[in-house]
Amino acid sequence: VPPGAGQPPIPIPGSSSCDRTGLGDMNLRFMYRTDWDALRGDWLIGTQIDFPTASDEKLGNESLNLGPLMTYVKDLEAYPAPGAFVALMNFYFFDAFKDDDRDDTSRYVGRWFVMLPLSKPGPGLFDGIYALQEFQPFYDFENDHFSFWAGPEVGKMLAPGNIVYIKPGFGVDPDAANGDREFTFEIGWRYFLD
Repeated sequence: VPPGAGQPPIPIPGSSSCDRTGLGDMNLRFMYRTDWDALRGDWLIGTQIDFPTASDEKLGNESLNLGPLMTYVKDLEAYPAPGAFVALMNFYFFDAFKDDDRDDTSRYVGRWFVMLPLSKPGPGLFDGIYALQEFQPFYDFENDHFSFWAGPEVGKMLAPGNIVYIKPGFGVDPDAANGDREFTFEIGWRYFLD
């Protein structure tokens, strides 16, 4: 009997309506820290490029999207552990190239974060643990539609700039007809270059 023959499919957490798994689109983000001194925080400008690399059309946009961004970052000095901050990333995405059967892209995406270190960095299993709450307001100008999503991320710093994490996500009053996310689950690895 070949492996998996006659066995039920591997269950996917979250929703029985999930009918696709695989890789999504790849995105690259470039940021530049400005010298602007407003609201006693740091201001970054840049862009995100979304490449159509999804393994299934439901997992990606099938278009090359560009997203100019402006970000405000403020350290939370009152939090007892160092490294706590708020970051408000704001994007405007539009399509630069797409398949003919895809709709035009014109949308605002906010990615707002609150970072709270839960333990000091170190070599132990429970060292370097953090909570990074993410909130995403989303407005589609093409369809005049607003949605909101929240994702409570928990991660571990393996070394400076080397992080693993899990992030379940939940749509707030999702509208499936407009493509709103009801539930997502992300497992990831981040590596930051100096």
